[in-house]
Amino acid sequence: VVSVQFIVDREGNISEVQSLNDPGDGLAEEAVRIIKKGPKWKPAEQNGRKVIYRHNQAINIRLE
Repeated sequence: VVSVQFIVDREGNISEVQSLNDPGDGLAEEAVRIIKKGPKWKPAEQNGRKVIYRHNQAINIRLE
């Protein structure tokens, strides 16, 4: 499991992607690449307004 942290802006764009742990074998770099390459996210809302938020995402990667 690789934990990745990033910011989602008001339009759903992702920035400041970083791995919070590194289990080795290049898995942290791959998890960061996966998040950066993915689609836009749904922005968070607070009191009916879209806001910027920091999100932590756990990614399970299975080596075969």
